[in-house]
Amino acid sequence: MPTRPIVFVHGYSASERSFAKWREILEAKGHEATNIHVSTYQFLTNEVTIRDLAEAFDRALRVKAG
Repeated sequence: MPTRPIVFVHGYSASERSFAKWREILEAKGHEATNIHVSTYQFLTNEVTIRDLAEAFDRALRVKAG
């Protein structure tokens, strides 16, 4: 039976490792886990908007589905 996707988005100073325990728990319950890389921050002064992140996430999903 298909399930709704669960999306974890980490903050600026974190990484996918921040959710390692959640991933372990969800995979043990039969959920599939996939990392999706959206962007790499270069500086603390990046002016990245929510819209920029949404567009990057959309592109990353399309590449994964590819």
